[in-house]
Amino acid sequence: ENAKTESDVIRVEADDPDGKNSDLRYSIHSGSKDNFVINPTTGIITVAPDAVLSIEQNGELYQIEVRVIDNGEPYQQIGSAQVTITVQDVNNKPPKFLQDSYTEYVLENEPKGHHVLTISATDPDRNADLEYDIIEPIVARDKSGTKLEN
Repeated sequence: ENAKTESDVIRVEADDPDGKNSDLRYSIHSGSKDNFVINPTTGIITVAPDAVLSIEQNGELYQIEVRVIDNGEPYQQIGSAQVTITVQDVNNKPPKFLQDSYTEYVLENEPKGHHVLTISATDPDRNADLEYDIIEPIVARDKSGTKLEN
């Protein structure tokens, strides 16, 4: 998902039994969603310069149809192959809480360990393993907003 533009992904190769392989020309016919390009002479598929490999935006699976054409006379011949590219998710999006802030009131005589509040966050990245921490300082206030001391 965070691959650099113009980085190599895969190379496709074809063989021309009745001509020179150096005369073969490769092209992407469909399925790249403008995120991959192919070198017409080498068959190397690379990440396109303006690629958006966001799984959330374009999905993780690309079924690309690659075509190869020879330089035959009197008629050129065309072959094709299906190339499957799976984009791997990276942890590049921050998690978000369901609310920006949380306020809860607790009676002063509640026992130690009393359940006060459950919060939840989501992460758009796949397989995100969220961990929660309480960050100091914690400010306790009464219902009028007055800060409470220990």
